[in-house]
Amino acid sequence: MSKISMIMFDLSGTTVYDDTGVRDCLFAAAQEYNLKTTTEEILLHMGTNKIHLYQFLIAKERGKKIDVRDFEKIKDPETYEEAKKVFDRYEELMIAHYRKEVKEVPGAVNTFRWCHENGIKIATDTGFHRDITNAIMEGLGWVKEGLVDIAVDVEHVPGQIGRPAPFMIYLSLIHI
Repeated sequence: MSKISMIMFDLSGTTVYDDTGVRDCLFAAAQEYNLKTTTEEILLHMGTNKIHLYQFLIAKERGKKIDVRDFEKIKDPETYEEAKKVFDRYEELMIAHYRKEVKEVPGAVNTFRWCHENGIKIATDTGFHRDITNAIMEGLGWVKEGLVDIAVDVEHVPGQIGRPAPFMIYLSLIHI
């Protein structure tokens, strides 16, 4: 049997504590752009590409009945530009959130240390974009302290198609 050489961990909610921060930032950005939604609706679509989520909310507000999952398959330039503006604001809110209050899920650092002591490299993956990932890593100091060997995010994936993306695992393996 071959030895495990790397383990990949997700960030938000798995190794990085998230009570309602992501949901609240998604909702706040939508509110700033006067999109009618609720925190419950935002919660239903957690894990969805955030630009597609905002495209869905914009389309819904305009009376279009397009399933949020359809934005993965179709291009909708009519809603994209506005959704990108809302997304950019969401990203600013997330960076501010993680710079202010980022903390590990209890046991994450001890798990990373145990893995390193046993010759196992640590990779992290996330559906967040690079600037948010960097805010998390800087706030926790995981890369600087050598606890995380590679941090992969959605911007590493061709087409930024989000998760699940086996390319994140492949990229981590070839760089470790």
